[in-house]
Amino acid sequence: MIHVVPRVSRVVRHVSALRVSWVVCLVSNRSIAMLLLRMIAIVWNLAGFHLLTPWRSALLRWRLETYGVCNAQGELLSAKDLSAADFLRFATSHFRQLWRFLRWAACL
Repeated sequence: MIHVVPRVSRVVRHVSALRVSWVVCLVSNRSIAMLLLRMIAIVWNLAGFHLLTPWRSALLRWRLETYGVCNAQGELLSAKDLSAADFLRFATSHFRQLWRFLRWAACL
């Protein structure tokens, strides 16, 4: 749970395809640090022993296959065909969505 401190405020702009909304977030530096630690723990749990090479994680391969990752030619990839370049292409092109997911999961 995030501790709310009224003296420190930050305005965060969320842009979606349908609307633009401004959300005022009241957070302290300590709660930001806790949120980042929880996000790191989630990545650790998802990647397992493959933290430095997440494209080798069976769970992440399966999740990317069900998400519908394509290679450079636009062909759908299976989990066994997923390479490091495909994984990095997906991670860089969907960075905002992945970051939003990690933030959401850390707040659970």
